[in-house]
Amino acid sequence: TDFAPQGEEFYYRVGRLYDAYGVDWYVHLVIDRAYILGSIDDKVAETRERITVAEHKVDTDLSAAQTVLYVCVVAVAVGLTVMSAMFVRILLRPLASLVQEMMWVSEMDLHKTECELSNMEEVREMQVAFRKMKKNLEDFRAYVPTALLNSSNELVVVDPPTGDVALVFTDIVRSTELWERSATGMNTAMEMHNDIMRKALSKHRGYEVKTIGDAFMVAFENPLDALKFCFEVQNELALREWPSELCLEQGLKVRIGCHVGQTIPEENPLTGRRDYRGPTVNLASRSEGKALPGTVCVTVDMLSAVQGSGYDELGNPKVEDIGMHTLKGIEGTQHLYLMVPQHLGERIRHQRVYEIEMSSSSVVSPASRSSASSINAGVIASHVQFNVQAKKTNLTLVKGNATVAVCMLVGARKDSDIFDDCNAMVRAAVEAAAQTDGVLGNVTGQTLTVVWNASKPCKLHTTSAMRFAAQLEVRASIMRVGIATGPLLFGNVGTQKRRFNTAFGRPLEVAQAAAALASHCHT
Repeated sequence: TDFAPQGEEFYYRVGRLYDAYGVDWYVHLVIDRAYILGSIDDKVAETRERITVAEHKVDTDLSAAQTVLYVCVVAVAVGLTVMSAMFVRILLRPLASLVQEMMWVSEMDLHKTECELSNMEEVREMQVAFRKMKKNLEDFRAYVPTALLNSSNELVVVDPPTGDVALVFTDIVRSTELWERSATGMNTAMEMHNDIMRKALSKHRGYEVKTIGDAFMVAFENPLDALKFCFEVQNELALREWPSELCLEQGLKVRIGCHVGQTIPEENPLTGRRDYRGPTVNLASRSEGKALPGTVCVTVDMLSAVQGSGYDELGNPKVEDIGMHTLKGIEGTQHLYLMVPQHLGERIRHQRVYEIEMSSSSVVSPASRSSASSINAGVIASHVQFNVQAKKTNLTLVKGNATVAVCMLVGARKDSDIFDDCNAMVRAAVEAAAQTDGVLGNVTGQTLTVVWNASKPCKLHTTSAMRFAAQLEVRASIMRVGIATGPLLFGNVGTQKRRFNTAFGRPLEVAQAAAALASHCHT
């Protein structure tokens, strides 16, 4: 009979049948369940202990191997570091020094200190050979023009234009006077000016032909790029902060002239750079002299080359027709225009005043020449009469024309008010005259005279007088100003001291009448 499990006991049937003595025996073994489970737990615990011991042994072996590996890695790293340091010391540092010297030479900074020579024979030979080349450069440095370098002191890579070339000439206004005013300040201003020029030149793909003092000659393949360069230069010059000792009210001013046409190319034998000659060069150079400070003077050919869509790219600039002009050394008359960016249009607002000042050009009519001659004759006669009657008189005829401004006191009626207003007028006039290169002249009653282009040259004397009047606008409640231009006697009467200046001539009378008319018209 088969046995089945009962309760907590397990009955295991022995599968073997014993047949002995003629009797069939079935042997059965009854084993308690708790005994079986306890035996299993003991075996499991024993097995786990064996596994733990084995794992510990493996970990110990691995730790020892890792320690050995770490020591090897550190030793290799230290060895590599020492070898790298020796490599840098022996080879790379001398090569880096040589590269630094090369950088200095490429920037033409030949005065920088030389680095120590290498102990390696090959590197040492390279350094010695390079320093021989540097010594040769030092000998010829004075003959290398700054036109070879751009604002970053790197060689200009723009190819020289060919065919129809747009040429641009620039010149700083009153540069000689600014150098006399402050050499240190003007040197800083020149560095800023050159930086602006070369950055704009690089941006608009221009080719620097050469520099002459503070003047640039540059060339462009595209006339539109040339005018973009001109406008960017004028914008940057107006935005920069210039050295205070130069007293530049509206920034450094530059005249620019442009023309486009066929040129005759040639190579400068000293610098190896492309240069140009021919009528196009002459016309571009002469047109620069007709530009107002801070403006661009262009020929009709240059203007025609950018009309249309070019105006939009230039931001619809301000254009002023200044008529036909005769330029020195150029046959016939040339139709010229002034151009500036739209926001700088005020610079050419007083163009008619400038034309009066530049009366030596061909636009002066024969009638005006005759009138000027009669005035000159009258002034010269007065000059002679003065010299005959008073030996101490030092009045001389101003070369060319001079401009006179007469300031007239108005408004005050009481004596105390007159004294205060008169002092205020004199202080304001003296300050404005100093800022515009004017010279204080007669002070009579309630009038004061300031003269330009008399005792010291002032090419734009009429424009300077207009600036003088503009600065006195804040005193319009107590004074009026009249301005006139023409031949003038100027100097000292009865004294050798220069602070007692006297002006005499028709312009003084006209300026006085203009001031009186302004006071009546309340303008």
